[in-house]
Amino acid sequence: MLGITGLLIAILILAVLAYKGVGALPLTIIAGMVVILTNGMGIWESFSEFYMTGYLNFFKNYFFIFAASSLYAKLMEESGAAIAIGYKFVDWFGSKR
Repeated sequence: MLGITGLLIAILILAVLAYKGVGALPLTIIAGMVVILTNGMGIWESFSEFYMTGYLNFFKNYFFIFAASSLYAKLMEESGAAIAIGYKFVDWFGSKR
């Protein structure tokens, strides 16, 4: 029962800290530590085998999406399209919003 409670607390921590703007790496380390401690797992084995494997596999699987989106963002910045879109939104919704 403590393990399930720890998992729910970790999900709550993920939601609250993500809302506050905390980065992904420290956020997942904190939530992972909560899960590890409440489930009685070994800290070193859990982080080195399970956490790092999952974290690195996520970036490996989505690397091309990250690379393409960063190239697209740089293209939008260099061409001035991002600023033009921002000004258009201000025209549509007003400067107060």
